[in-house]
Amino acid sequence: MRRLPASPSRSQALIELEPILAEKFSAFTTRTHAEVRDSMHYALFSKPDRFCVSAAWLVAPRLGIATARFAPVACAIEVLRCALTKKHSERFAEPVLAEAASYGLLSLSFEMILSCDDATLSVTERCAIARALAHASAPANQLAMLHRESRLAREARGMDRASLQTLQQDRISPAYEATGHALAILAGREALAPWFKRLGLLTRWVEEFASDSRSALALKNLMSGPDAMDMIKSLEAELIERASELGIRDAAHDVLEPLGDALKARLQ
Repeated sequence: MRRLPASPSRSQALIELEPILAEKFSAFTTRTHAEVRDSMHYALFSKPDRFCVSAAWLVAPRLGIATARFAPVACAIEVLRCALTKKHSERFAEPVLAEAASYGLLSLSFEMILSCDDATLSVTERCAIARALAHASAPANQLAMLHRESRLAREARGMDRASLQTLQQDRISPAYEATGHALAILAGREALAPWFKRLGLLTRWVEEFASDSRSALALKNLMSGPDAMDMIKSLEAELIERASELGIRDAAHDVLEPLGDALKARLQ
C-alpha cells in the first residue's frame, strides 16, 4: 500500500524530542507496571504511524485545522505536562499514553489535542479527546471483543453479513472513531466520528485482501469473491457520498485512493 503523507517534519521533531521526552517518560513511568512502561516506550520512540493518523492529517486542512502551524515537539511535551499537572487530567494520562498508543494514535494525541491554543481548546475539550482515545482502547472492551471473536470463529459458517460487519467494526474501528472525535471537537463536526469509524472498517477489509489473511473471520473467507468485493465497493461509495455531505470529498478521495490501489494490485 502506498504510504500516505505524514505530518510536517515529524521525524526530525521526534529526534529533537527524544532526550527531553525520555527524561519525562522515566519520571512518569516510575509508578507504572513494567509491561505498560515497555509498551509506552515502544510507542513513544519506535512505533510507526498508522493509517488513521495519516488520514486525519489529510482531512484536517479541509476542516480549517491548520496543520502547518503545529509544533510536534512542544505539543508532545505539553501533553505530558498536562497529563501530570492539570486538574483531573491525571486519570486520563495512562490510557492516552499507553492504551491509545497500541493503535498508533500517540502522535495524533500529541498534535491534535493541542492544535489550538488554550483560549480555543479548553481543558474540558482536551479531556473529551482523552476520553475518546481511552474508551477506544479500554482493555476490558478489547478482552470482551477477543472472547466474542473466538466464539464467532467457531460458528463462522452461520454468520451473516450484518454480524460480520458488526464484529469487525467493533474490533478495528474504535481507533478510527476516536480520531474522528478528536477532529470533530476541533472542527465542530460531530459526524466525523462515525465517518472515521466506517473508514476503519474499509481499511480492515482491504488489509485482509492485501495480506492474504487466513483468519476464519476474514471477509473473503466468509463470502464468495464477488460478494466480498461488492461489500467493499459499497462501503467505499458510502464513504465518498458521506464525505461530500461533510465537505471533505477531495480529502476523502486522497484517503481512499491508496486503499483502492492496494486492493487492485492484490486482485491483478
